Amino acid sequence: MALNRLNMISVIFYFYLVFMSYIGATFIANGFGDNPVINLVTSEYRFLGWIIVSYVMMALPIGILLIKYVFKINNTANLFNNYVFGNIVPLTSKKDSYIRIFLYGLTFLSFISVIYVVLVVGKIPQLQLFGLSSQADVLMLRNSINRGFEGIYPIKSILFEQLTPLLSYIAYAYYRMTNSLKDKIWFYILLLLTLFMLTFTLSKSPLIGYGIIFMILKIYIDGYIKWKFFIAFLIIAILGIFLLFVLVVRGTNLEFVLIFLFNRIFFDQISGTFLMLQIFPDVYNHLGFSSLSRPLSSIFIGSYSEPATRLVMEYAFPAATEKGLMNLLSTLFIGEAWANFGWIGIIISPVYIGMLAGSFYYFILRSKKTPILLGFLAFFSFKVNLVSQFNQYIYNSTVFALVIIFIVSYALALMLKQTKNRKVHSV
Repeated sequence: MALNRLNMISVIFYFYLVFMSYIGATFIANGFGDNPVINLVTSEYRFLGWIIVSYVMMALPIGILLIKYVFKINNTANLFNNYVFGNIVPLTSKKDSYIRIFLYGLTFLSFISVIYVVLVVGKIPQLQLFGLSSQADVLMLRNSINRGFEGIYPIKSILFEQLTPLLSYIAYAYYRMTNSLKDKIWFYILLLLTLFMLTFTLSKSPLIGYGIIFMILKIYIDGYIKWKFFIAFLIIAILGIFLLFVLVVRGTNLEFVLIFLFNRIFFDQISGTFLMLQIFPDVYNHLGFSSLSRPLSSIFIGSYSEPATRLVMEYAFPAATEKGLMNLLSTLFIGEAWANFGWIGIIISPVYIGMLAGSFYYFILRSKKTPILLGFLAFFSFKVNLVSQFNQYIYNSTVFALVIIFIVSYALALMLKQTKNRKVHSV
């Protein structure tokens, strides 16, 4: 649990449960927080929200603990140390030449996706930053790119936004394994593509998230990071958030910036949870599986509903949502679990998500330390993102697509290897 040895479990506890959820929930329950969403919530539901967040703090670790017993892990510390202090090993062959062919092909697809998204959007938003006059203009641009994207959405959501950064972590792991110039160049190409993608919507948090994942990746590779580097990263991250905010919202004083950032960190990320508790099922009926996915819900349920995060945003900010200034309201996953399934969702969802996270984490730690699995482990150690929708833990087409892409690549690499071996033996 040391901060300079961050891993999936400690990130969930420190970042998502304590920092992003419990601190804000405690403030809100005690009547603090000047937030347009929280201002709609009565004192009764403020207190209820704090009770439920407190339950999540206990129930989610229970789910992780259950999986620990399923995997028959006696000493988690030893398992973690054996993994992080172990050497990175190739996946299919001595130099992983077979799988590399497909990884390079995926890198090319990422490059093509960047070009495609730019052509569909019709502009490079980073070049327009200084021409935007207000934060409202930034929000309009961001939502037009996200919700108003008129191209093939999977290319944007999977290849552009997810595959590109994931490949950059994998490429860095290969570079650390081989220390070769070829892998170094490969990594820097993907780094540039990733930085372009992360800043495409002029959002501030993706860059910070990328840095956190990179720090976690280095911990998985080296076992730890030095405290001075950890402290330096925190300082740079704080200054970076402040600078990016000033660039996006110009003409504001320091006091406004500090108050906004405090509200953004401690209240905005958790506020939707409290409002969902209050308006479901009084204003909206519980959604069940109807908001899971438009095609799946339409086929199996017979109808589709916008997710709770969208409905609550429309309830809290109807005019801004209609104008395209707002999209989805942030919430701890338990808020949408309540909106979908009521008390059953409240009781089961934290244990369920804990079991999912534990299964993935312990499976990787008991596997070979390969560059691809390292990339996945670092990627999802932070992308677990509990301050988000509960639906993504039931059905997540993006995660399924990423897993299938790499499973198919691995299978094709093995087939290529077997074909070459047969030719060698036949000769």
